[in-house]
Amino acid sequence: RLKARDIVVMLDACYSGEGGRSVLAKGLRPLVQLRSMDAPPGDRLTILTAVTGSEVAGSFEADRHGLFTYYVLKGLQGAADLNKNGHLTVGELHRYVHGHVLDKARRQNREQDPALSPPRKQLELY
Repeated sequence: RLKARDIVVMLDACYSGEGGRSVLAKGLRPLVQLRSMDAPPGDRLTILTAVTGSEVAGSFEADRHGLFTYYVLKGLQGAADLNKNGHLTVGELHRYVHGHVLDKARRQNREQDPALSPPRKQLELY
């Protein structure tokens, strides 16, 4: 019932493990497991998440942000505008965040694969 033309949700959270008493390593960000990370039917909602499946989302200690949030903020400040045209699409933001988060997480010996659902590459953020 929202009158918004488009809705973009960005979630820096993860599935933290089986059971209610999981032990998390320093810098990981817990949340309960989601059944589905797919956007509900319709063409207005886009979801950008820090992880896929049962991965864990890590922190970027130097800036007190999640790794995903750090690169989303940098991307929104212009770093993700890959063609430097002054317009940023959700696809450009996802490509920028995905590449950087994937690389930094692997350097921490873990997997973190940010996801975009549905893959609406041309939805303009600004």
